[in-house]
Amino acid sequence: MSPQLNTSSESTMEGDDLLSVEEFKALLEKIPGLKFSIVQVESIVNYLDGDGNGDIDLMELDHAIKKAHRKHVGRDPMHLIAHKLVKNPYSKILLLPTSRAFQEVRPKKDLRS
Repeated sequence: MSPQLNTSSESTMEGDDLLSVEEFKALLEKIPGLKFSIVQVESIVNYLDGDGNGDIDLMELDHAIKKAHRKHVGRDPMHLIAHKLVKNPYSKILLLPTSRAFQEVRPKKDLRS
């Protein structure tokens, strides 16, 4: 069973829906086995901080988690069809039944292996 984080500690969170570098470091340190220097946490916060205010807000964290998830699991067929339509709004894929359109956009498996 994976450890759960208790983020409700008032000594860690100010209650403003923002995570400062220090608050994010304290949150990360609640995960057993993880240790980061303040410089490493500053680097992570700077990477996640979309608006450049020095803190991570809920939307920035949500965006980062969803982006990482998409990168890990890949795009589903509907996203691939939408991407094809962005490139070519007049694509004939619109005329295909959904199942056939899915076949058109799915990556082809290498049969040589």
